Amino acid sequence: MIRNVVLKKTLKNFIFPFISLLNQIIPKNDHWVLIYSANKGIQHSLLPLRQYLMDNGFSNKYTIICGIEHMKYTEDIPHIIFVNRWSAIKVFLRTAHVFYSVGQLPIKPSSKQIVIHLRHGNANFKTIGFNTNIKNGNEFFFTYMIAPSDIYVPIMAREYACIESNIRVLGDPMTDLLLNSPHDKYDFSNYKKVLLWLPTFRQSDYLGYDDSKMENLVPLFGEDSYGELNAELQKYNIKLIVKIHPAQKNLGNVQRHYSHLDIFTNEEYIEAGYELFSLMAQCDGLIGDYSSASMQYLLMDRPQAFVVPDIKEYGERRGFVFKNIEEYMGGHIIKSKNDFWCFLTDFAADKDIYKEKRHKICNLVYKYQDANSCQRIVDLSGMKLLDSTSSQNTYKYMKILVTITTGFTLVGGLASVMMNYYRVLTKTNLNIDFCCSNEPPQVLLDEIHANGSEYYQLPNRKNVLAYFFALKQLCRGYDAIHVHANSATAVIELQAARWAGIKKRIIHNHSSRCQHNVLNQLFLSLYRRSFTQAIACSNEAGEWLYGREGFIILRNAINAKRFKFDEVKRLTMRSGFGFGDDEYVIGHIGKFMEAKNHPFLIEVFTKYHALQPKSKLLLIGDGELRHLVEAAIDKNKVNDCVILAGLRSDIPDVLQAIDIFLFPSIYEGMPLSVVEAQASGLPCIISDAVTKMVNIGEDVIQLPLSKGADYWAEYLGNVKYELSRQERCERNTELITKAGYNIETEAENLMRIYKNL
Repeated sequence: MIRNVVLKKTLKNFIFPFISLLNQIIPKNDHWVLIYSANKGIQHSLLPLRQYLMDNGFSNKYTIICGIEHMKYTEDIPHIIFVNRWSAIKVFLRTAHVFYSVGQLPIKPSSKQIVIHLRHGNANFKTIGFNTNIKNGNEFFFTYMIAPSDIYVPIMAREYACIESNIRVLGDPMTDLLLNSPHDKYDFSNYKKVLLWLPTFRQSDYLGYDDSKMENLVPLFGEDSYGELNAELQKYNIKLIVKIHPAQKNLGNVQRHYSHLDIFTNEEYIEAGYELFSLMAQCDGLIGDYSSASMQYLLMDRPQAFVVPDIKEYGERRGFVFKNIEEYMGGHIIKSKNDFWCFLTDFAADKDIYKEKRHKICNLVYKYQDANSCQRIVDLSGMKLLDSTSSQNTYKYMKILVTITTGFTLVGGLASVMMNYYRVLTKTNLNIDFCCSNEPPQVLLDEIHANGSEYYQLPNRKNVLAYFFALKQLCRGYDAIHVHANSATAVIELQAARWAGIKKRIIHNHSSRCQHNVLNQLFLSLYRRSFTQAIACSNEAGEWLYGREGFIILRNAINAKRFKFDEVKRLTMRSGFGFGDDEYVIGHIGKFMEAKNHPFLIEVFTKYHALQPKSKLLLIGDGELRHLVEAAIDKNKVNDCVILAGLRSDIPDVLQAIDIFLFPSIYEGMPLSVVEAQASGLPCIISDAVTKMVNIGEDVIQLPLSKGADYWAEYLGNVKYELSRQERCERNTELITKAGYNIETEAENLMRIYKNL
């Protein structure tokens, strides 16, 4: 670790930006793996991850290189190469897979790299990065950061000034180590119980900042009261081992070892032969405060205590990730010696009074409560060990170019459908790139580049000749093109591919009508001769463009698990939008275009709002007809109760805030947003112009547009719920899977289409 602050800032602000530019052009070795730590040797989350790679044979295919602060921390491990921090920079520039936890190389990842930030403890109480007063500057030098649950995603995104798609909920490698550690490694047979105390640092010369002015090595107990503490422990025959944080300023050298009490510095602890997670797995209870160890220990389901006499000061100086921090402490909250003696009495008497609270916190903090976090993280890195029986090997390597005629956007059926399939297909040996005539949102670009794909921006589609020849040039070198479209004007894309010599041309129709019927009819004959495989999202969409035969139905499938109802998320999202607890929220997701029928939607809401003043309308989307939407809002004088939320990348979370989904489209192919709404447990009122295939659950009502806004508003006010939101969500998830809208299954069907081309 570089401790000279001036040197560190100079390197970070002036030297490494140049290195970042070099990193974008230097070729990457897909068979190299860098595991990097800027603090001493490989430790924390990197230890279980490295062990996972070794245990599962990755060292036979990949060269595993450990970058460390100094070569004195080198370990004698077969098949592992150690390099110092300066050599690690060279390795970073040439490797496709990077993992780090403590410290980092401030180099922006290339699109051909996956750099994963593991942190040394994913579940934290205390703030990090931009949420603190610690001025470390930009620390967003990764492709992904790993989170233990969904509640940490927005927190981490703020801490590192990145977007939420850079945060992946995969678990915590350190919990893998904890759950796999033996429970009987040490001999404590002379004691009734064993307690482990892991106080975090308050002052640190090593890190150069203080989080609290409290100067005791052991909170509440000064050097003159260690004997008193030992006497109480002796009374109950409890062994207490205190491990001082390695970053803590050492404030004395007095007696710290007694019959029932051992206070170790980090170095003494190691010399004594203790291994942290083996001891955590064996001890009967844990005392902590603000460190991640207390969160990890939740998975042991044993008593805990939190010694936090400086909680107010700590919150003001360092800060906490949760406003109500004590609600996330699953045990005795200790602020005085008397509190400590009460905890010790309960602990000795087996009074586990915080068990229920602990379970609730654990379920909130950890999405996965298994020992498979490393496996999920390695899968994310793109590292693969495929055997001869793997289903992925049944498909030959192919380069596929995917394009969307309507634009590559966040909210829009075509792009959403395509990305759902893409997220599954990235696990295969397909090489998928994208092109379109617009500049996509950065969140989509980041995801595409992180998976090793490319995006090419074409000229405006209205400039037909420039667009055609640019696409024709781009098509060379691809095995197939997959065109997502809504009309026969996609003949432009299909013919460009044909002229480029692509023999496998897939057309994928997503609509049952279009806004330009004259052009559609003009191109229809040539269009039907231009593709080699036709796909439709529904029967109606297929028959409209292809006729009654000759097409395959590929459903607009989703990952239903992403839409699982979550009360915490609901409250968070409603608070963010400013919705009151007693307000009824009507929602709609869709591009501002003629087909979505926004003026009618706003008229229906206006009528309903007159009947139910405590109601709001949430519109997600944007588009060329935004001015008409705004005009309709002004005309109906509902400006104060209609929220135009724009384009959003967090649709699964947005749906949590809604109470009912309204979708009065004039025409549709197979609207993905209605499927997603059902997966979220929402009742849906939609027009009868939408295909009946979308009615998957038991909460979809189709009404004729001809009945008018008054009829729709009255019907909206009479919707009754027989099941809770949670129950509807669980039932609909099952029905969606049974109906064939599971993305894993449908992606496999698309793979078969590619295979048989």
